[in-house]
Amino acid sequence: MDFLKIGLEYIIKLDKENKLPSVWSMILANETFGTLVTQNLGGFTWHKNSRLNRLSAWNNNPVMDLPSEIIYLKDYKTGKKWSMSDNINTESNEGYIIYGLGYVKFKSTQNNISQELEIFVPKKDNIKINILKLKNLEPNRRNLKLVYYIKPVLRRR
Repeated sequence: MDFLKIGLEYIIKLDKENKLPSVWSMILANETFGTLVTQNLGGFTWHKNSRLNRLSAWNNNPVMDLPSEIIYLKDYKTGKKWSMSDNINTESNEGYIIYGLGYVKFKSTQNNISQELEIFVPKKDNIKINILKLKNLEPNRRNLKLVYYIKPVLRRR
């Protein structure tokens, strides 16, 4: 773990030997909307009240840290499937989590795809933004499928 020299970001390097002892999380929120993001992309999203008005499920298990919002990728040619969530993947690769003022970034390389995911909540809007940047590191063209899964919280009114 390392602070950048100017102190605006906190960087965590994760790999097979470098695991955090407990769940590390960050809350990204404005006055009416927010999300809690962990190093495994766990956490949940809410509107107005984080306890009473969850939009996605929360798994209060600091050991498992199961995500309720997951981005899956699949390579159509090889059939390989993966996620940027370290506790879902079977292969453990080197990756970085960058916590900044109002955002979280995840960076890793899996299956010869460089991946960067930035998550933030705008100051005024009731929305969670995920910006995913993918770069093919192979000379051949790739055909990928991207799925954003959300485990919603359904309530009767």
